[in-house]
Amino acid sequence: MKQLLKISSAVDKTAAFLTLLAIIGYIGVMFLQVLLRNLAPRFALPWADGVCRYCFIWASFMGAALAVKHRRHIAITIVSDSLKGRAAVCSRLFNAAVFLALLILTFTVGVKGVMLTSVQKSDTLPIAAAWIYAAIPTGALFSIFQLIVTTLEDFLRPPEKPALQEDIL
Repeated sequence: MKQLLKISSAVDKTAAFLTLLAIIGYIGVMFLQVLLRNLAPRFALPWADGVCRYCFIWASFMGAALAVKHRRHIAITIVSDSLKGRAAVCSRLFNAAVFLALLILTFTVGVKGVMLTSVQKSDTLPIAAAWIYAAIPTGALFSIFQLIVTTLEDFLRPPEKPALQEDIL
């Protein structure tokens, strides 16, 4: 499990780095575009909107993997929060299984999308559109891995002991 946690940490750092890079790229290009559009309209960047869109796509999918790792993803827990003991464990496991199935679907559809767009060029940049859409299966794969690790971590962790009355006071 320790080796799995080390890999999870490396995946988390990679996703964080890519998210940060995409956000900095988005803000930097948009700032430059606004400046040029207002100060020197002849020098406006025709590719700026595309770059910002692509940075946003990458930041979204890498950020999703970060959210899964840190358990900040959207989850409907109204049922599992009201259950106790074995029923709560089964409910959380069911939630993780449904989320995993959706992530696997996202990954497979994302891979198909990358394959379909591998011969297309981006609308604003001279790169293959597949590089843009690669964010979908990459983010899904990172999220799948992080979901498996966090789920294992939750279920392999020893149960917490209830606090003693003296500890509370």
